[in-house]
Amino acid sequence: RLTADWRGLVEPIEGHVLKLLPGAGPVAPQVGAAEGRPAAGYAYLKSLQYRGREPFCLARVHVDAALHRKAPARFRKRVALAVLLELLGADVGRARMGFRVGTADAALQARLRLPLGAPTVEARCVVADRAGVVRYVGEFTYPADLVHFDVALAGPPTQD
Repeated sequence: RLTADWRGLVEPIEGHVLKLLPGAGPVAPQVGAAEGRPAAGYAYLKSLQYRGREPFCLARVHVDAALHRKAPARFRKRVALAVLLELLGADVGRARMGFRVGTADAALQARLRLPLGAPTVEARCVVADRAGVVRYVGEFTYPADLVHFDVALAGPPTQD
């Protein structure tokens, strides 16, 4: 279910179990001009997220390094978006989430236990503070059969 509020976005993922993956990632995320201004530096977190014993998401997250330094242990144990929102509070200025359909390559095949070429859904979430500084960029890959879009639409347009 797609939701347009923070609670609805964070609540379903709050209980996910993380397994951090070793290795360095990109120093900084790609930040488009329409998304905001990059922070001075970022911490990179790569993890598999589990529901029960099954991996269902590969997460690649960049968090503003200044925020990460405030709670590194929380970022290692919990979903980064939930921790970020606790730290930023009312300073969240805007957030955007986009989706695209992809396919499983050899790395995803092994990590998410998918057949090679299986359909996936890739999500990208960007959170900026009120000053327009991008504090979080999360990129997530899910098996397509686990993603269901259910969007509540506004009433029909009025006839003039």
